[in-house]
Amino acid sequence: SGQINLSNSTCVATSDCFRDQLELNETSDDQYFSFTSCATPTVHDITPDYGTTHDIIRISGSGFSSVNCANE
Repeated sequence: SGQINLSNSTCVATSDCFRDQLELNETSDDQYFSFTSCATPTVHDITPDYGTTHDIIRISGSGFSSVNCANE
């Protein structure tokens, strides 16, 4: 299969983001989460619209890492 399994310690991507770009959010059930918008990918398109278990899909967008395993 084309799946790659790597441990977290072997896949390290760095970010050029600054701590002051951290955004904190609260959900309706009082859960909190944070993210850095400059390090959060944006998905613009996923193709094909449908398929089977073994079909390859293409995800296009912006903000993906140049380190392939960080995008899995």
